[in-house]
Amino acid sequence: MSKRFPFERLVPVIVPVCPFEFYDGFELGNFSRWDYLVGDPYEIVTDPVKYGTYAAKSKLVGGTLGHTIPNIPSDYYIRLWFKIIGTIPTGVGGAIFVTLLDTFLQLYFITGGPITPRWRLYNAITDNWLDGTHAIPLDTWVCIEMKGQANNANAVHKLWMDGVEDISLNDDTSGYDHTLWTIEQIAYALGFTGRGVIDGVISDPTQPTCAQYPLCEG
Repeated sequence: MSKRFPFERLVPVIVPVCPFEFYDGFELGNFSRWDYLVGDPYEIVTDPVKYGTYAAKSKLVGGTLGHTIPNIPSDYYIRLWFKIIGTIPTGVGGAIFVTLLDTFLQLYFITGGPITPRWRLYNAITDNWLDGTHAIPLDTWVCIEMKGQANNANAVHKLWMDGVEDISLNDDTSGYDHTLWTIEQIAYALGFTGRGVIDGVISDPTQPTCAQYPLCEG
């Protein structure tokens, strides 16, 4: 007499589709989603993290974590969560170096002056820059959104911090023809050892928001 087993109810596993061109919350525990890793700038950590189990923490100065962009859009956005651990680093470019537009549009960390630390959005081609109007808090996760504009004679680049516009850099007065710009790669370089952490990195031709952190991990 054969045994009869009750049918097991199978619950389908729904894997969410990542709506962005690039996303990494480092939940794979490595940097396999990135196209290039120059030097040894980051390490995967479990504390502190913004979401999930892992984040990337600065390790050594001088390295770069980056990825290329498959298409060449007119507008491109990045969004990431960033945290400074401990005291304020000194100097220019001390904490984070984000590059858009084939190494031409750069985001620096600046200290000194009436607002410190603060962001500086810098166009390396036109030597045009603008500083942020809000101080960056320490030991706090901060949401950074950055927009780079190319293939546009009236290019305007923007930075938001925690959803509030902090910088709007208009390069139209610089005399440079921004229709020659192309958006080809994005690079991240934390410029001081062991005190900068990033998580939930998104890049896409459409603007992501601070509230979006899709479970795109494999």
